[in-house]
Amino acid sequence: MKQDKFIERLEKIPHVRRNNPHKSSDYYMSEYCSYSDNYGCLVQKANVDVIAEIFTGCPWVCEVPCGYGGGEIRIVVSNLPPESAQFDELLKLFDELTTYPLLDDDSHCEEIVEAIEGQMGSYAREFCRELSETDEALANKIEHLEEVWPGFTTRLFEIVVDSSQEWWVNDIGENVYIDVVPLVGLFREEPDVYCGKTVVEMRRGTND
Repeated sequence: MKQDKFIERLEKIPHVRRNNPHKSSDYYMSEYCSYSDNYGCLVQKANVDVIAEIFTGCPWVCEVPCGYGGGEIRIVVSNLPPESAQFDELLKLFDELTTYPLLDDDSHCEEIVEAIEGQMGSYAREFCRELSETDEALANKIEHLEEVWPGFTTRLFEIVVDSSQEWWVNDIGENVYIDVVPLVGLFREEPDVYCGKTVVEMRRGTND
């Protein structure tokens, strides 16, 4: 496909916009392929990852840091060649985003898991705070076990999470988080079982 035909079709896609049309830094971007710490969500991050992988090495489709301090990541389409066989491929992806703003469910799930796992320590502490309000003695027991095996609380929380069928509260927007309240209730049903499993794992880790 030639460049002029590509641009003509690209500019008709609703979520694609052209930036700085009268400057040397002229480029195109999709609102579904841009995110930062302050806006966007894991859906957009997943889209960025998918397109960046598909167009690895392509000089006119780039994953670039933008904004103040480079805190924003965008897929930028710029410096177009006169003709490219990949024009059709990018248009197809952007057309898919017009219909449904997520290119790959598996990539999105991976982003969710990474986001949650990166905050497990914080959730474990929140879990203990919530537990102390309903069962202070049990919370003190966990605190003691944490002193014996550093990391016990986080591993305990992960085991409780793994046994729960529903632990995502929000996985669409940027605020992906776990609701610890039902998990505290689940833990209190069989605290000895959960603590026992965690102790076994911590001991095994120490022996290794």
